[in-house]
Amino acid sequence: MPDTDLAAATRLARRLCHAVKDLAEPHPLTTEHVVTVGIGVTAAHPAAEAAGEAAGASRLAAFVKSADVALHRAKHC
Repeated sequence: MPDTDLAAATRLARRLCHAVKDLAEPHPLTTEHVVTVGIGVTAAHPAAEAAGEAAGASRLAAFVKSADVALHRAKHC
């Protein structure tokens, strides 16, 4: 989400998780018997100047790792 910092994105993710939970949509195959979502949040800021392809790949890998960690944490939404 452009122009959204990590704190604002986190607040939105929590609101979305709670909104879905509050719907209490039945789902017989889950432990809670309702539909739930997990939303992981991470943020990145574009570099002021290109630092080369290798550095860009490294930043991308770090971003993906951060997103993966956030998704695992989201299980406790």
